[in-house]
Amino acid sequence: VRNLALLSEGATILAVSSNYGTTPAAVSSSWGAEKAIDGLGNTAWSSAGDGNDAFVSIQLPFPSNLVYTEFHTRTMGTSAQIDEYRVEVSNDLNAEIDNAVAASSCTLPDASRSYRCKLDHDVDVANAKNVQVVTFRVVRSSGGNTGAHEIGIYGCSVDEEPLSTTDFGLSGTCASHNECTATIRSHFPD
Repeated sequence: VRNLALLSEGATILAVSSNYGTTPAAVSSSWGAEKAIDGLGNTAWSSAGDGNDAFVSIQLPFPSNLVYTEFHTRTMGTSAQIDEYRVEVSNDLNAEIDNAVAASSCTLPDASRSYRCKLDHDVDVANAKNVQVVTFRVVRSSGGNTGAHEIGIYGCSVDEEPLSTTDFGLSGTCASHNECTATIRSHFPD
């Protein structure tokens, strides 16, 4: 299992609500959405005042089976801090981003670090297989220029590698990616 949401892995920003400080809003700008997937903790994506309407969609480098996400919200003290976000997934690059399937709702207790969010147990397992696009959509925030220092999407390529369950307190490896995703999603430790 590795972070698939890194520029160095081949992930790209497919869509974003806005990027602070640039016209037109470039994802590679100083506060652009690429800063949330650059692997550096000292950079950040900032929306341009989107508050609860902020979102970022990341195209993974290859179809993947997902296990969990991580998110480190930015803050400006009294504003720009995300308290809750929704993870949406799609396995169709041609589909509208608004038609993605919600895979989890995640809360962030503070802005001090990244927090892990497991995928929802109630979501059909098929929704976390062969994923190509993951969208992070703000549900609740303190408003303003919401965004993220770092976003992580953890899983493995459908084709390239077996997914070991040893990192999650389980033993062995799965015979297939489908079995592995189902096992991890239903037994992931809190």
